[in-house]
Amino acid sequence: MEFFRLAVLLFLICTPKYCASSGVDPTLQLELVHVLTRHGDRNMLDPKWSYPDDPYRNESYWPEGYAQLSKLGKQQHYALGQWFRTRYSKFLSEAYSLYDIYVESSDVDRTIMSAQANLAGLYPPNGTIDPTSVWNEALPWQPIPVHTIPKDFDNKLQLSAPCPRASRLISDYNNGPETIAILSENAEMFAHFANNTGRPIRNLADVHFLYDPLLIKSIHNYSLPAWSEGYFPGGQLFNLTSMSFRVWTWNDELKRLKGGPMIKEVVQHFQEKVQGVNYSVGQGETVRLTDTTDEFEVDERPEADDHTDGARKLQSSIKTLDKRMKFFMSSGHDTTISSVLNSLGVWNGLPPPYASAVMFELKRKPGRIQGDKEAYFVEIYYRNETGPSDPNLLTIPGCAASCRLDKFVELTRSAIPLNWEWDCIDASFTA
Repeated sequence: MEFFRLAVLLFLICTPKYCASSGVDPTLQLELVHVLTRHGDRNMLDPKWSYPDDPYRNESYWPEGYAQLSKLGKQQHYALGQWFRTRYSKFLSEAYSLYDIYVESSDVDRTIMSAQANLAGLYPPNGTIDPTSVWNEALPWQPIPVHTIPKDFDNKLQLSAPCPRASRLISDYNNGPETIAILSENAEMFAHFANNTGRPIRNLADVHFLYDPLLIKSIHNYSLPAWSEGYFPGGQLFNLTSMSFRVWTWNDELKRLKGGPMIKEVVQHFQEKVQGVNYSVGQGETVRLTDTTDEFEVDERPEADDHTDGARKLQSSIKTLDKRMKFFMSSGHDTTISSVLNSLGVWNGLPPPYASAVMFELKRKPGRIQGDKEAYFVEIYYRNETGPSDPNLLTIPGCAASCRLDKFVELTRSAIPLNWEWDCIDASFTA
């Protein structure tokens, strides 16, 4: 088991397209950071997602509760926060300031708690630097706000906002020739699973929900069922589980609908930084990138109607944040990270591990004035393991590792929805 985990860890860290480190300009100065994280280790999901004869279905085996952040998960994100503190020590003040960082999470307990644990590591109270940070001598912790997006309106982090068009495209894949071929090629293995669990394998999502409880039990040192021997860990079950993440963004349209909103916000914040204006965050925006400039203009198509067009309008809750902001942190899920990375063409095809993080860094050439379009560059890093190693530098197709911002905007344009609500309309689809 330990050998397998080490082998997988090495593969996660260094695949051929993932270990490139050339193309970075070391003279660039950091201007803005947008971080996307996955929550830490969690307990088993609701028993409905496990197999009927699972002896660990009872919640007594999971002291924090089903689907909750575990003790290990809290430790992972606390350590990640400390790692952020080290990485950005010369960029972020040691004292928390509302003008430095804005934190957003999906409205799920484990992502909210992960963000809180992360912030505890990033901003430990220090009475010498900030006397107000120490409010209880017996408690080395300070409260920092974590903002959430309601589930029914979240198209960025949990990806749970209703989108009939995305649901249809995913259904098309699940009933299409590639899925049929997978079912045929793995019929013997799937029959073995169905006979032992009482649950049929109909698509890759079913494979994922079979693999997940096995993984959770192995992490928490619970015994595995005899029928899993030879199939877990690793092997074809792992390969197909990895493939299940691609279904969310298997074509260009789904990349815009699933990965696009998060990418759009990153691009928008970078452009706002260059323009020297206040940042906008939240839901319900209908602005889009223009074809001729790096500015934004209003998309003039009519908004999707909740009742007649089959799409639910996003809650309008745009916030304006001070232009001094340096750091945006978004706490999400494995599907959030895989969807964003695959939409950018830089995903390694493996499930994002617990407490993994994607860092989008906006940098500027020293001595160049703010607003100079040729002075700004984007670098993307992926930290997909929890040790002290440097994160993987990602290079989007068509650009250098230090990608000039205007080129980055051009290359990501096809992955950004013009009007998400409108693009989600598919009146004929019923889930």
